[in-house]
Amino acid sequence: AALGVCLRIAWRSLVLGGHRGPDLLHLMERILIAERGTHPLFATCALLTLDEKAGTATLHLAGHHEPLLTTPAGTAEVRAAHGIALGIAPDLCHWPATVIPLPDHGALTLYTDGLTEGHNGTVDGRLGVEGLLALIEQLPSADPAVHVDRLIKETHALNAGRHSDDLAVLRLDWGTG
Repeated sequence: AALGVCLRIAWRSLVLGGHRGPDLLHLMERILIAERGTHPLFATCALLTLDEKAGTATLHLAGHHEPLLTTPAGTAEVRAAHGIALGIAPDLCHWPATVIPLPDHGALTLYTDGLTEGHNGTVDGRLGVEGLLALIEQLPSADPAVHVDRLIKETHALNAGRHSDDLAVLRLDWGTG
């Protein structure tokens, strides 16, 4: 937990200092390695940079899964290039960029694996991305904050307390007003 707080503060400081993209990820990895000591800890990261004028988002994944893109046609996982998690192989670090064209109306949802690694309501099955997408399709489209709260509530109910992991969800909506 202490390392997570350290990384959060470092992230904020580096972003406010003007660091972006792979440069930011390299610095975060250096901080992780310096602060973890002899413990073999790593961190996953999804870095999303929005360009409102171009109507695009640039994504760098460091051991993290893809975000979800919601359009009027539905919700799907974004296809993106992957890089290795921070702290695993510092000499092999490469986090390729994926540029995502954004529709006029939509939402991007980024989430930690605590949302998908929980159980799916069966004895030993996991929710996974496919189960998450099916759950999203069942939820009524409402206020984005209500949607995220209901999504978390439903995944917790399916999991029934059998698996615990960090859980964070960020949903960015645009073109709704």
